[in-house]
Order: sequence, then structure tokens, then C-alpha cells
Amino acid sequence: MSLSLEQWAALAFTAFMHGFNKTGILGCAIVTTPLLLMFFSAGETLGIVLPLLVLADILTLLLLGRSACWPCVLRALPWAILGIGAGWLLARETVRMGGAGDLLLRRTIAVVLVGVVAASFIQRRRRNNRPASDAGGAAPATPPKTWFAAGMGILGGVTTMLANNGGPAWVAYLMAVGLGPRQFLGTAAWLFFIQNAVKIPFAASLGFINADTLRANLPLAPFVFLGVFTGGLAVKRLSQPFFELLTQLMALGGALYLLA
Repeated sequence: MSLSLEQWAALAFTAFMHGFNKTGILGCAIVTTPLLLMFFSAGETLGIVLPLLVLADILTLLLLGRSACWPCVLRALPWAILGIGAGWLLARETVRMGGAGDLLLRRTIAVVLVGVVAASFIQRRRRNNRPASDAGGAAPATPPKTWFAAGMGILGGVTTMLANNGGPAWVAYLMAVGLGPRQFLGTAAWLFFIQNAVKIPFAASLGFINADTLRANLPLAPFVFLGVFTGGLAVKRLSQPFFELLTQLMALGGALYLLA
């Protein structure tokens, strides 16, 4: 795979942001999807990024994996796998359509991103309106309803299969559960790792992951490590509401660009 300097720069930024996303501000990597789609096809984007996500997940599990709330993982995970299957079926049909299918997949991803950003805005407003006493403790405050776990699981599965960005759906799910910060990140780490591992054979079956994409991953691995390390430091210093708003606006702008 012969890449230009601009393509390598976009991939390095993406690798860094996905590492930063895991230990810093969950969901901020949404901005990388429209960026990559300016330089690569939808299939190439999914294939190149997925192994980087798995690497970032493994690093996060080493740091936070013991803090997970396993009932929260197991309640939503089957629905997430169902969503991954649905996303794979849609992606498979677009592959069969050739160039027109890639355009359709790009437009689908753009629509998904617009919906995810809109949901994130609503989530932020609800969080900001919560009383201080509802901040969440070290254990689940209330178990999520089955319908809510199913809805967020399917949404998270579809969005992660199509756009490698299921974060906002899982943030909404885990916030509703009411976990403390460390348990929140540990639970998210296991959810993401299992989903991304499940996605690998699906992506490979569509030709999205191949020898060329794997070779492109090797020089990008250090940027994932750097992102994980930086995220752990920055989360203590950044204004999270401002950073979330900035990344969501950037992602929305990129999604609207893809729809144009």
C-alpha cells in the first residue's frame, strides 16, 4: 500500500486519537472517521483502523481491566454482537455494488455520525442537568432496563462495525448505569475489546483487513501508545465539556462534508 504524506499524517493522528480516546475522553475519536474518509475508501478506513483499536483496547485493559462491572458488560454484549452482524450485512451489500456501494457506505457512515453526534449533544445536556448528588458511585446505581441495554447495544454494534465509532452509544449506556470513573473506563474497555475482536473476522471476510492494511499498521503502533499515555495525563487537566463539544462539532462538520 503506497501512501502519501497526507495519508500517513491522517493515519498517525487517527492512531493517536484512538489511544487518547481509551484513557482520556471516551468518544473523542469520532472526529477521525470523516477525516480518514477524505483520503481512503470506506472499506480501507475500517480495515486500517480496526487492528489499531484492538491494540489500544489491550493497553487499556492492562491498566483498567480489573475495574470492570461484568454484569453491565454481559447485559449489553449479546445485543452489540447482533448490531455488528447487521452492520456487516449492510457493508457486504455495499462491497458487492462496487464503486456505487462505497459511495453508499460513505453516506451511511455520514448519516450514522450525524445521529451519533446528535445523541451525544442530548447526552451532554442531560448530564449537565443532573444534580451533583447523582454523580455515580463505585458501583452501579440502578441496573439498566433490558430494552435500554438492547437499544444501546445494537446501536453501538452497528456504529462500531460501519464507522469504528460506537463510543457515544456506550457512553450513554454506562452513564445510565451509574458507574464510578475507574469502573466506567474498565467496563468500557472490555466492551470495546470484545466487540473489536468479534469484528476482525467480519472485516477480513469483506477484504477490509489484508496484508497491505496490516503492513500499514506497524509504523502506526507507537502513536497508539502515545495516545494512551497522553490521554491518562490530559484527562486530569483538560476541560472535558469543552473538549467533548469541540470534537463533536468537528465530527459533525466532517459528516456534513461527506454528505455534500
